[in-house]
Amino acid sequence: MDASDTWTMFKNMISAADKTSTELTKEHLISEAILMFVAGTDTTATALAINLHQLLQQPELYQKLQAEVRTVMPALDTRPTIQDLDSLPLLDACVKESLRITAPSRVRMPRTVPEGGWTFKGQHFPAGVST
Repeated sequence: MDASDTWTMFKNMISAADKTSTELTKEHLISEAILMFVAGTDTTATALAINLHQLLQQPELYQKLQAEVRTVMPALDTRPTIQDLDSLPLLDACVKESLRITAPSRVRMPRTVPEGGWTFKGQHFPAGVST
């Protein structure tokens, strides 16, 4: 693929502006670039910090997660693919739980009660119920 064929957000913005005869200034493009670099860093850092804090409170779970990750990353210099990481069910569950708890998007991720139901502090929740 030639570099000129590569999609970028800037090419997309310029193309859309051309279609509507809107002029994009250098300052506008720079401000969009800064926004794209900075957006999400706070929410990502918060979600990761809270997830790590929760994992450190549960050493057995933390050890299970470490063992699972080591299946695709046996050494520190190993670079697993996204597909490798996507195939790890405990890692997926930890990330989803972290996002549910921290709610960086201001919309909490639902939690569905597993098969067999769940009882918490004397209250029973039937399987399939979303909270």
